[in-house]
Amino acid sequence: MKLIILFLFLCPLFGCAQIDCNNLPQNYNTYNKALSTVKGAKFSFIDNINTSRSSFITSASYYSCDNKFGFLIIGLQGREYIYKNLPKTLWIQFKQASSLGTFYNQYIRRRYTLVLQN
Repeated sequence: MKLIILFLFLCPLFGCAQIDCNNLPQNYNTYNKALSTVKGAKFSFIDNINTSRSSFITSASYYSCDNKFGFLIIGLQGREYIYKNLPKTLWIQFKQASSLGTFYNQYIRRRYTLVLQN
């Protein structure tokens, strides 16, 4: 019983419950907060790809609430970057690209960047 009470007390403080993707904030103060919030939210569509064929891209995951637009979290040589409002159709094209790095540079980089709140 004591463990249940402790769990109920600590969960709101440490974010045990998942946030529904429809309730995600529009702005974030830090990049790390944006990454952790999106990764911890509940989405209707989550997809990952194997990026071992790329020497530049180390990971790529897509999170969508409405199956039309979503967040892309991409790993590039040890750092993760997050892109907002990326169309799902673009995610599918990215997954099918012969070169993930070239596609990323041409169609994603600097086009869907998450802007932090000042």
